[in-house]
Amino acid sequence: MTISIRLFGRLSVEHGEQVLGPRDFGGVKPKQLLELLLLGHGLPVSKDRLAEGLWGERLPRNVEATLETYVSVLRRSLGDRKRELVVTEPRAYRFALDQVELDTDEFDELLERAATTSTRTAHTLLEAALALAARGEILADEPYADYVAPLRRHYNGKVLSTLIAAAESALSLADAGAALAHADAALAQDRFHEPAHRARILALYTLGRQHDALDAFVACRRLLDDELGLEPMPDTRALQKAILAQADPARLVASPVPPPPPTQPGILVGRRRELEQLECVARAALEERGALVLVEGERSIGKTTLLDALASRLEGTRLGRARCTVAESNLAYVPLLAALRDAIGDDDRLAAIVVDEDAPRLGTLEAFASLLREHAPLALVLDEVDSADDETVAALAYLHRRTADLPVAIVAACTGRIDDLQPTLRIRLDALGRDELDDDALFEQTGGHPQLVRAILDDDPHAAEELAQTLLARCRDCGPFAYRVLLTASIIDSPFGPDELADVLDADPLALVEQLEELCEQRLLVPDGDEFRFRYPILGDALRRSLTPARRRLLHARIPSTVPVRLAG
Repeated sequence: MTISIRLFGRLSVEHGEQVLGPRDFGGVKPKQLLELLLLGHGLPVSKDRLAEGLWGERLPRNVEATLETYVSVLRRSLGDRKRELVVTEPRAYRFALDQVELDTDEFDELLERAATTSTRTAHTLLEAALALAARGEILADEPYADYVAPLRRHYNGKVLSTLIAAAESALSLADAGAALAHADAALAQDRFHEPAHRARILALYTLGRQHDALDAFVACRRLLDDELGLEPMPDTRALQKAILAQADPARLVASPVPPPPPTQPGILVGRRRELEQLECVARAALEERGALVLVEGERSIGKTTLLDALASRLEGTRLGRARCTVAESNLAYVPLLAALRDAIGDDDRLAAIVVDEDAPRLGTLEAFASLLREHAPLALVLDEVDSADDETVAALAYLHRRTADLPVAIVAACTGRIDDLQPTLRIRLDALGRDELDDDALFEQTGGHPQLVRAILDDDPHAAEELAQTLLARCRDCGPFAYRVLLTASIIDSPFGPDELADVLDADPLALVEQLEELCEQRLLVPDGDEFRFRYPILGDALRRSLTPARRRLLHARIPSTVPVRLAG
């Protein structure tokens, strides 16, 4: 009989008619021990890591004995299958997730299926996923546990996106009432989430409540202005104008769509030289001596698309892929184990690899090396390695040296430079050059950003707006002063000089130049002689559109009449 485990809401384990809740595991510590093991994704969790999660720095006098006692208590609560569920490993314990059904896995599977089917079927799948999440946040009975926070944030974000997708699909299926309920639920999670505001406004209008829809827009604009100093996005403002013009609601709602055709790897724009270089090194590594290749570049610059193209060209090669995530950054070796499992399948030795707090341990690393040696030739492709745990990064460096004589290619993509890795080849992805595009107008319009180039070639304004919002988020992450600098620069004709910016901002010119140089390092600006300009024109446009009328008026008043300025829009 299947055992079902619920992580959404309060922890529960269901086996037939028996249901175990948070108080049924023999105490708080055995329950927390179970949670730590479940968050290990079926991999061994070291005793050191378990001790840190259970006690932090306030360790008991005899950690090993106390931990073994809690394991025994936990096993007793799990009944007849206790030992096949809580497995003892060398200096670690593991929960056998292959023996149970986990609600988070079911949630993820429903979302994957919804992404590749018709609107009506997708809506049913999204509703089923939201029903799973309706029990509450991940492990709601542990609101303050540090070990839960990464996974909770991860699924809070996925639930929010699912609510918006369910609202949009409900609108497409002429169920505005359900769309309104989902939009309200999304705003209860994040009151600043503008897609949720848009879904709510459109649902109200579709229900014939034009006055309420316009009031909802005013409330959204006031909230963004008062608390963030931002204007609503163009899509939101366009929706308000359509409502004022009393447009047919049916024309504002996406039509139901049939299942999409099977997708192919993302089409590369430019990058021919980088792909050929990457493929050449990878093939040489698979035929002779091993290699480690790093693909570096800012977010959304095309690293994943390049990896997809490489994997497509290496079809027929034993290849394993994995993406590193922040949610798993406190779990040792998870991306490396996932890539190996993808390449070689389920191997008992993968589960037996010791994952210890004192990693990298020679025994663990040698176990990895032994698997590579046995299954070579093979390629491991890891994305977003800068989000990986330190142990994975150290293991990549070790395996690169240890398997230099093996036909093994390791390709890793990262946003920033990882100094701990000394690769065979380092490929830096920047914006495409004018010669790569062979279209001066397209280059001037996009600054050579491949995602924006693709959006324009595909006539996809939604993809362009997504990129603009990604770049705006990067601007906000640079800090309040840097953000003020960028907002002010957006209304001055490009290129702009530091002196005129310093006057408008009443800032020290030297400090301002240092800030502008730092923004160049962040790849948001580029030098232009003694002046600066936005690396991508779309960023300046997005910043300018985000200015409130009040801030725009005050900034314009400060700029000397001799300095050319740009209007909003």
